[in-house]
Amino acid sequence: MAGEVSITRSKNGWFRIDEAVFIDYDSGETADVFEGEGLVSGRLFGLGLNDADLHTAPSVESPVMAHLFREDADGNLSGADSFYVARLISCQADWVQVDGTFLGTHLTGWATRTCSNQVTTCP
Repeated sequence: MAGEVSITRSKNGWFRIDEAVFIDYDSGETADVFEGEGLVSGRLFGLGLNDADLHTAPSVESPVMAHLFREDADGNLSGADSFYVARLISCQADWVQVDGTFLGTHLTGWATRTCSNQVTTCP
């Protein structure tokens, strides 16, 4: 089982949610665990990145600050799913501002195409 929330807005690293559900990925059943509104610190969220570009602002037109793709000397590939998200800072539409590390390098930037599913890979 995994938990997912609905974020309605963010400010200063805090996120207002209006629901939280646990999802049993085997059966597809869900269970509401929170109703109403509440605040959650961005340090408590987890998600995966699917886009290889980390931007300076929440727009595809903004400069790319880091390309999350690397091949080592042995030919091993690392992509956006190797980015460790330490915390969410903010969100705007489909974009999230994340702070974390990619293969030992600390980065803070904006990403889209995120994945909250903790069991399978998102498309």
